[in-house]
Amino acid sequence: MPDYLEMAKKKGVSVEQGFNVCLLFFNDLWPLMKPKMNELNREDSAIFKLFFLDVCMGFESSAQWNEAIFRIKKIPKDEQRFGAHRQISRSVLREQHVADWVATGKDIASLFYLAAPKGLTLSIEDLLLCTIEFCRIYNEIFHGKLAYILNMVESMKSHPENYPFEWPIWEKAIADSYSTVVCNFDWSREPYPRK
Repeated sequence: MPDYLEMAKKKGVSVEQGFNVCLLFFNDLWPLMKPKMNELNREDSAIFKLFFLDVCMGFESSAQWNEAIFRIKKIPKDEQRFGAHRQISRSVLREQHVADWVATGKDIASLFYLAAPKGLTLSIEDLLLCTIEFCRIYNEIFHGKLAYILNMVESMKSHPENYPFEWPIWEKAIADSYSTVVCNFDWSREPYPRK
């Protein structure tokens, strides 16, 4: 069986896969966070539950993931999806390029595949930063009611030794993202207005 965590560390993950890592992480973190609800008032407890059981199912949070990436990487949504250049069209390739490629004995379709820009790839470090930013965005949306979760995820980065249960959940989420899709990524969603 491939070591998916090592593969992700070497190659990075796509925007869509990163979104699923984020969702898997928060879904798997829920059992550890559930006892915290007993300490919260009724409204805060409802928001806490809403974040873990609704937002982290991913149906309407794709745009907030794009926004998290924008805040961390300063890359607009279109460039996250298609790369910094527009997709190449057949008319852009000169006949000579095509002739040279075919002369090498390679399939013409592979030329268009190689010439087409790829979407953004996130390193594992950037993935964690974007996951923190995703939580920060929802903390803003919920007027600070997710501060406990946000502080915990931020502290995981700054003090990893204090989170012996959470880090294996993070690593499992990365590995599971190769076989599990929580929600299909919706590129058409628009984020809430920026501040």
